[in-house]
Amino acid sequence: MKTTDHRSFFAYFLFMPVSLWVFFLLAGCGSDSDTASASTETGPAVQEILERNEKLFSPGIEASGADGEIYAEAYHQKGLALLDRYRKTGSLKDLYTALNSAGEAVSLAPEDASYWVTLGDLHSEMAKYGLFRADERALRSYEEALKLAPENSYAMVMAGIKLARMGVYDTSLDYFERALSTDPSLVSNNILQWMTLGYIYGHRTLRGTLFYEGLLKEHPEFYFIRVYKALLYAAHFDKPSALRELDSVIGDKAAAPEIRSFASGIKKDLTGEPPGGR
Repeated sequence: MKTTDHRSFFAYFLFMPVSLWVFFLLAGCGSDSDTASASTETGPAVQEILERNEKLFSPGIEASGADGEIYAEAYHQKGLALLDRYRKTGSLKDLYTALNSAGEAVSLAPEDASYWVTLGDLHSEMAKYGLFRADERALRSYEEALKLAPENSYAMVMAGIKLARMGVYDTSLDYFERALSTDPSLVSNNILQWMTLGYIYGHRTLRGTLFYEGLLKEHPEFYFIRVYKALLYAAHFDKPSALRELDSVIGDKAAAPEIRSFASGIKKDLTGEPPGGR
Protein backbone atom coordinates (compact mmCIF):
# COMPACT_ATOMS: atom_id res chain seq x y z
CA MET A 1 0.00 0.00 0.00
CA LYS A 2 1.43 3.36 -1.01
CA THR A 3 1.62 6.33 1.28
CA THR A 4 -1.36 8.63 0.83
CA ASP A 5 -0.60 12.32 0.28
CA HIS A 6 -2.52 15.31 1.59
CA ARG A 7 -4.52 15.80 -1.62
CA SER A 8 -5.80 12.22 -1.48
CA PHE A 9 -7.05 12.75 2.05
CA PHE A 10 -8.72 16.04 1.19
CA ALA A 11 -10.42 14.40 -1.79
CA TYR A 12 -11.53 11.44 0.28
CA PHE A 13 -13.14 13.52 3.01
CA LEU A 14 -14.80 15.79 0.45
CA PHE A 15 -16.61 12.85 -1.12
CA MET A 16 -16.83 10.60 1.94
CA PRO A 17 -20.02 8.49 2.20
CA VAL A 18 -22.69 9.56 4.69
CA SER A 19 -22.21 6.60 7.04
CA LEU A 20 -18.51 7.41 7.38
CA TRP A 21 -19.24 11.07 8.10
CA VAL A 22 -21.55 9.90 10.88
CA PHE A 23 -18.80 7.65 12.24
CA PHE A 24 -16.21 10.42 12.36
CA LEU A 25 -18.68 12.94 13.77
CA LEU A 26 -19.63 10.59 16.61
CA ALA A 27 -16.01 9.66 17.26
CA GLY A 28 -14.91 13.27 17.37
CA CYS A 29 -17.62 14.13 19.87
CA GLY A 30 -16.82 11.25 22.23
CA SER A 31 -16.14 12.20 25.82
CA ASP A 32 -12.95 11.35 27.66
CA SER A 33 -14.74 9.67 30.55
CA ASP A 34 -16.53 7.27 28.20
CA THR A 35 -13.21 5.67 27.35
CA ALA A 36 -12.57 3.93 30.62
CA SER A 37 -15.38 4.57 33.05
CA ALA A 38 -13.63 2.59 35.77
CA SER A 39 -10.68 4.96 35.83
CA THR A 40 -10.38 5.27 39.59
CA GLU A 41 -12.22 3.66 42.45
CA THR A 42 -14.50 5.94 44.39
CA GLY A 43 -14.14 4.07 47.68
CA PRO A 44 -16.69 4.38 50.49
CA ALA A 45 -19.73 6.61 50.38
CA VAL A 46 -19.08 10.34 50.08
CA GLN A 47 -20.56 11.30 53.43
CA GLU A 48 -18.65 8.57 55.24
CA ILE A 49 -15.35 9.83 53.84
CA LEU A 50 -16.09 13.47 54.58
CA GLU A 51 -17.15 12.74 58.17
CA ARG A 52 -14.22 10.39 58.81
CA ASN A 53 -11.67 12.94 57.62
CA GLU A 54 -13.30 16.04 59.08
CA LYS A 55 -10.64 16.55 61.76
CA LEU A 56 -7.82 16.18 59.25
CA PHE A 57 -8.98 19.22 57.35
CA SER A 58 -9.19 21.55 60.32
CA PRO A 59 -7.55 24.97 59.72
CA GLY A 60 -3.93 25.33 60.82
CA ILE A 61 -2.99 21.66 60.71
CA GLU A 62 0.22 20.96 58.79
CA ALA A 63 1.34 17.56 57.57
CA SER A 64 4.83 16.20 57.04
CA GLY A 65 6.70 12.90 56.98
CA ALA A 66 4.61 9.83 57.73
CA ASP A 67 1.69 12.05 58.71
CA GLY A 68 1.91 13.63 55.28
CA GLU A 69 1.09 10.30 53.64
CA ILE A 70 -1.98 9.97 55.85
CA TYR A 71 -3.12 13.47 54.96
CA ALA A 72 -2.39 12.87 51.26
CA GLU A 73 -4.54 9.75 51.19
CA ALA A 74 -7.30 11.56 53.05
CA TYR A 75 -7.25 14.41 50.53
CA HIS A 76 -7.20 11.89 47.71
CA GLN A 77 -10.19 9.98 49.05
CA LYS A 78 -12.05 13.24 49.57
CA GLY A 79 -11.32 14.24 45.98
CA LEU A 80 -12.52 10.88 44.65
CA ALA A 81 -15.69 11.01 46.72
CA LEU A 82 -16.54 14.51 45.52
CA LEU A 83 -15.76 13.56 41.93
CA ASP A 84 -18.16 10.66 42.27
CA ARG A 85 -20.85 12.97 43.68
CA TYR A 86 -20.21 15.55 40.96
CA ARG A 87 -20.75 12.91 38.27
CA LYS A 88 -24.10 12.07 39.84
CA THR A 89 -25.31 15.60 40.61
CA GLY A 90 -23.35 17.92 38.31
CA SER A 91 -22.38 20.15 41.24
CA LEU A 92 -19.57 22.46 40.11
CA LYS A 93 -18.80 23.25 43.74
CA ASP A 94 -18.03 19.56 44.30
CA LEU A 95 -15.88 19.51 41.16
CA TYR A 96 -13.80 22.52 42.21
CA THR A 97 -13.41 21.21 45.76
CA ALA A 98 -12.41 17.81 44.41
CA LEU A 99 -9.77 19.45 42.21
CA ASN A 100 -8.34 21.35 45.18
CA SER A 101 -8.29 18.17 47.29
CA ALA A 102 -6.53 16.19 44.56
CA GLY A 103 -4.00 18.99 44.21
CA GLU A 104 -3.28 18.84 47.94
CA ALA A 105 -2.79 15.07 47.72
CA VAL A 106 -0.28 15.46 44.88
CA SER A 107 1.62 18.19 46.70
CA LEU A 108 1.93 16.01 49.82
CA ALA A 109 2.78 12.76 48.01
CA PRO A 110 3.94 13.51 44.46
CA GLU A 111 5.42 10.00 44.16
CA ASP A 112 2.00 8.32 44.12
CA ALA A 113 0.91 7.70 40.52
CA SER A 114 -2.75 7.19 41.42
CA TYR A 115 -2.95 10.74 42.79
CA TRP A 116 -1.71 12.11 39.45
CA VAL A 117 -4.30 10.01 37.58
CA THR A 118 -7.10 11.43 39.73
CA LEU A 119 -5.79 14.95 39.17
CA GLY A 120 -5.80 14.27 35.43
CA ASP A 121 -9.38 13.03 35.56
CA LEU A 122 -10.46 16.18 37.37
CA HIS A 123 -8.71 18.48 34.90
CA SER A 124 -10.42 16.47 32.14
CA GLU A 125 -13.77 17.27 33.70
CA MET A 126 -12.78 20.95 33.89
CA ALA A 127 -11.86 20.87 30.19
CA LYS A 128 -15.48 20.06 29.35
CA TYR A 129 -16.34 23.57 30.55
CA GLY A 130 -13.69 25.18 28.37
CA LEU A 131 -11.37 26.05 31.26
CA PHE A 132 -8.17 27.52 29.85
CA ARG A 133 -5.40 24.91 29.42
CA ALA A 134 -7.33 22.29 31.36
CA ASP A 135 -6.56 19.66 28.70
CA GLU A 136 -2.86 20.50 28.93
CA ARG A 137 -2.93 20.15 32.71
CA ALA A 138 -4.74 16.84 32.39
CA LEU A 139 -2.13 15.59 29.91
CA ARG A 140 0.71 16.63 32.20
CA SER A 141 -0.94 14.80 35.10
CA TYR A 142 -1.27 11.57 33.12
CA GLU A 143 2.31 11.88 31.91
CA GLU A 144 3.52 12.36 35.49
CA ALA A 145 1.58 9.23 36.47
CA LEU A 146 3.29 7.30 33.67
CA LYS A 147 6.72 8.39 34.86
CA LEU A 148 5.91 6.75 38.18
CA ALA A 149 3.92 3.80 36.82
CA PRO A 150 4.93 3.19 33.17
CA GLU A 151 2.53 0.24 32.82
CA ASN A 152 -0.57 2.21 33.82
CA SER A 153 -2.63 1.51 30.69
CA TYR A 154 -5.49 3.77 31.75
CA ALA A 155 -3.14 6.76 31.97
CA MET A 156 -1.79 5.83 28.52
CA VAL A 157 -5.29 5.87 27.02
CA MET A 158 -6.20 9.18 28.61
CA ALA A 159 -2.90 10.78 27.53
CA GLY A 160 -3.60 9.45 24.04
CA ILE A 161 -7.02 11.07 23.96
CA LYS A 162 -5.64 14.42 25.13
CA LEU A 163 -2.93 14.39 22.46
CA ALA A 164 -5.44 13.36 19.78
CA ARG A 165 -7.61 16.35 20.71
CA MET A 166 -4.52 18.56 20.30
CA GLY A 167 -3.74 17.05 16.90
CA VAL A 168 -0.50 15.38 18.06
CA TYR A 169 -1.38 12.13 16.36
CA ASP A 170 1.88 10.19 16.26
CA THR A 171 2.50 10.46 20.01
CA SER A 172 -1.18 9.85 20.68
CA LEU A 173 -1.01 6.62 18.68
CA ASP A 174 2.14 5.60 20.56
CA TYR A 175 0.16 5.77 23.81
CA PHE A 176 -2.89 3.97 22.41
CA GLU A 177 -0.87 1.16 20.87
CA ARG A 178 1.20 0.66 24.00
CA ALA A 179 -1.95 0.63 26.15
CA LEU A 180 -3.71 -2.03 24.06
CA SER A 181 -0.53 -4.09 23.82
CA THR A 182 -0.15 -3.89 27.61
CA ASP A 183 -3.80 -4.59 28.38
CA PRO A 184 -5.83 -5.99 25.45
CA SER A 185 -8.96 -5.97 27.63
CA LEU A 186 -9.08 -2.22 26.96
CA VAL A 187 -10.01 -2.82 23.31
CA SER A 188 -13.35 -1.10 22.77
CA ASN A 189 -15.23 0.70 20.03
CA ASN A 190 -14.62 4.06 21.70
CA ILE A 191 -10.83 3.65 21.83
CA LEU A 192 -10.75 2.22 18.31
CA GLN A 193 -12.65 5.29 17.07
CA TRP A 194 -10.00 7.57 18.56
CA MET A 195 -7.22 5.45 17.09
CA THR A 196 -8.80 5.31 13.64
CA LEU A 197 -9.17 9.08 13.64
CA GLY A 198 -5.50 9.39 14.54
CA TYR A 199 -4.38 6.98 11.83
CA ILE A 200 -6.37 8.82 9.17
CA TYR A 201 -5.87 12.45 10.20
CA GLY A 202 -2.22 11.71 10.99
CA HIS A 203 -1.77 10.04 7.57
CA ARG A 204 -0.76 6.73 9.15
CA THR A 205 -3.22 4.30 7.57
CA LEU A 206 -0.55 1.67 6.88
CA ARG A 207 0.59 1.82 10.48
CA GLY A 208 -3.02 1.36 11.57
CA THR A 209 -3.81 -1.61 9.37
CA LEU A 210 -0.64 -3.38 10.54
CA PHE A 211 -1.40 -2.74 14.21
CA TYR A 212 -5.02 -3.86 13.86
CA GLU A 213 -3.90 -6.98 12.00
CA GLY A 214 -1.50 -7.81 14.84
CA LEU A 215 -4.27 -7.40 17.41
CA LEU A 216 -6.58 -9.64 15.40
CA LYS A 217 -3.98 -12.38 15.12
CA GLU A 218 -3.42 -12.41 18.88
CA HIS A 219 -7.05 -11.78 19.85
CA PRO A 220 -9.46 -13.00 17.16
CA GLU A 221 -12.33 -12.50 19.61
CA PHE A 222 -12.07 -8.76 18.84
CA TYR A 223 -13.55 -9.37 15.38
CA PHE A 224 -15.07 -5.86 15.30
CA ILE A 225 -11.56 -4.46 14.74
CA ARG A 226 -12.11 -5.49 11.12
CA VAL A 227 -14.66 -2.70 10.71
CA TYR A 228 -12.06 -0.11 11.71
CA LYS A 229 -9.48 -1.80 9.55
CA ALA A 230 -11.93 -1.49 6.65
CA LEU A 231 -12.30 2.23 7.35
CA LEU A 232 -8.53 2.63 7.08
CA TYR A 233 -8.50 0.78 3.76
CA ALA A 234 -11.38 2.92 2.52
CA ALA A 235 -9.57 6.10 3.53
CA HIS A 236 -6.62 4.86 1.48
CA PHE A 237 -8.86 4.13 -1.54
CA ASP A 238 -8.19 0.39 -1.23
CA LYS A 239 -11.78 -0.64 -1.84
CA PRO A 240 -11.19 -4.39 -2.38
CA SER A 241 -9.40 -4.76 0.95
CA ALA A 242 -12.08 -2.72 2.71
CA LEU A 243 -14.84 -4.93 1.28
CA ARG A 244 -12.93 -8.07 2.27
CA GLU A 245 -12.83 -6.96 5.92
CA LEU A 246 -16.49 -5.90 5.88
CA ASP A 247 -17.65 -9.17 4.31
CA SER A 248 -15.76 -11.06 7.01
CA VAL A 249 -17.80 -9.28 9.68
CA ILE A 250 -21.11 -9.43 7.81
CA GLY A 251 -20.74 -13.17 7.24
CA ASP A 252 -19.87 -13.88 10.88
CA LYS A 253 -23.12 -15.19 12.36
CA ALA A 254 -21.63 -14.97 15.85
CA ALA A 255 -21.00 -11.23 15.47
CA ALA A 256 -23.22 -8.78 17.32
CA PRO A 257 -26.17 -7.66 15.14
CA GLU A 258 -25.33 -3.97 15.53
CA ILE A 259 -21.75 -4.55 14.36
CA ARG A 260 -22.91 -6.54 11.33
CA SER A 261 -25.46 -3.83 10.56
CA PHE A 262 -22.82 -1.10 10.78
CA ALA A 263 -20.50 -3.09 8.49
CA SER A 264 -23.38 -3.59 6.03
CA GLY A 265 -24.08 0.14 5.99
CA ILE A 266 -20.47 0.95 5.18
CA LYS A 267 -20.46 -1.67 2.44
CA LYS A 268 -23.60 -0.16 0.95
CA ASP A 269 -21.93 3.25 0.81
CA LEU A 270 -18.81 1.80 -0.80
CA THR A 271 -20.60 -0.29 -3.42
CA GLY A 272 -24.07 1.16 -3.78
CA GLU A 273 -25.48 -2.33 -3.15
CA PRO A 274 -28.26 -3.11 -0.66
CA PRO A 275 -26.78 -4.04 2.73
CA GLY A 276 -26.85 -7.72 3.68
CA GLY A 277 -26.22 -9.79 6.74
CA ARG A 278 -29.00 -8.28 8.78
